[in-house]
Amino acid sequence: MIALGAVNIGLGELVASVDPGVTLGALGLGSCIAVVVYDGRARVGGLAHVVLPIVPPGHGVMVPGRFAPLAVPELVRRAEELGASRKRLRAWLVGGAHVLPAAALAVGDIGERNARACRDALRSLRVAVAGEAVGGAKGRSVRLAVADGTVAWRTIGEDWRPL
Repeated sequence: MIALGAVNIGLGELVASVDPGVTLGALGLGSCIAVVVYDGRARVGGLAHVVLPIVPPGHGVMVPGRFAPLAVPELVRRAEELGASRKRLRAWLVGGAHVLPAAALAVGDIGERNARACRDALRSLRVAVAGEAVGGAKGRSVRLAVADGTVAWRTIGEDWRPL
């Protein structure tokens, strides 16, 4: 169960917050990746629900949170606007399951490509990845407690686990 004050981040959305009463979450991540960032000193957290690893021509302006190369820098920028320091930011990746096997024949494993694109974007921003729960064949959900930076994830029917 997501805590009181929960903000569910939908497909292609991203949110950064300093509100200690808020828990950011993404539910039912299949091949999508949730990129979670947190600065423990500033107590700033954020979450992006990334859908695709590349930006199709002409689509980036419409929904920048949807595409890894745009979403990750925008999430970091918003966290910095709220007082986070890029040097102190830590990131977690959750999702990227292989849930669309038929589509993989045409475009490759979207979940793996999403995870790789998010890692690459974080690396280029010099934001360290503190943990991952990616891959496999089951979808996941994730939550971030802005008050203390606790990141937890689960698959359907299982208990929340810290990451």
